[in-house]
Amino acid sequence: MIPPRLAPTAAPATLPGGAPARHLRCLLPGGDAGAGSARLVARRFEAAVLFIDVVDFSSLAARLEPELLVGFLGELFARLERLARRRGVQPVKSVGDAWLAVALGTGPADRRAASAAAGLALDAVALAGRLARPDGRPLALRAGLHVGPLVAGLVGPERKPCDLWGETVNVAHRLESLGAPGRVQASAAAAALLSGVALVPRGPVPLKGGGGEVEAFWVEAGPP
Repeated sequence: MIPPRLAPTAAPATLPGGAPARHLRCLLPGGDAGAGSARLVARRFEAAVLFIDVVDFSSLAARLEPELLVGFLGELFARLERLARRRGVQPVKSVGDAWLAVALGTGPADRRAASAAAGLALDAVALAGRLARPDGRPLALRAGLHVGPLVAGLVGPERKPCDLWGETVNVAHRLESLGAPGRVQASAAAAALLSGVALVPRGPVPLKGGGGEVEAFWVEAGPP
């Protein structure tokens, strides 16, 4: 059976480079200051950070017409946002073909936040497995998950999408970029908070800039 193609929408719900402003208000109360405001908005959180990326996107971008490419990403990110809402996870923004979301915790080692983000990651890769790209090839996503402290804030007078900073974000991104098609890769810290899933040891994953390694696990659906 040929999987249905992910058809581009005429007006993408989310364009590469940023999520709608309503997300900022959810993540940063009071962060919807108007353009030109000099007020600084920033907060520190404990969170589960999730990166999701389209596998082999560069080759697709080189062949697809710009309108089709942006429409494809818009429809994909819109679907991811719907999945996120069901899990109680907060979309933050998109950067190119990468999509960033967080599940805010009530403190360190929040099992609910980690489980929500992992559930969303599994939902996303399962969704992609049922779809095809605009060029007819199978759609595949990869995901990276880490937990820990981060800083979220709005910078600049134009009040562009909320940004996140901290090692937690960097590690999640690294786990995604060194992941595998159709799989969710989590740090040992995140994996320790999960239940009701299968965890397959991956081994150490090198961090950027000689920052050492982090133990990683593949997260799979189903009982452990």
